[in-house]
Amino acid sequence: MRLWDPETGREIHRFDLPSSPQSVEFNPAGTLLAAALVNGTSILLKVPRGL
Repeated sequence: MRLWDPETGREIHRFDLPSSPQSVEFNPAGTLLAAALVNGTSILLKVPRGL
């Protein structure tokens, strides 16, 4: 899964996931990213600082 800068269109981070994401949601602070994967699992990812 990739995070993109919406202003520049540049990729700013890439997460290696065990399956493709079906849906994603940031926490209100923008520090965590929850992803529901197509294989039926969920994963919580820490967003790197400075993004």
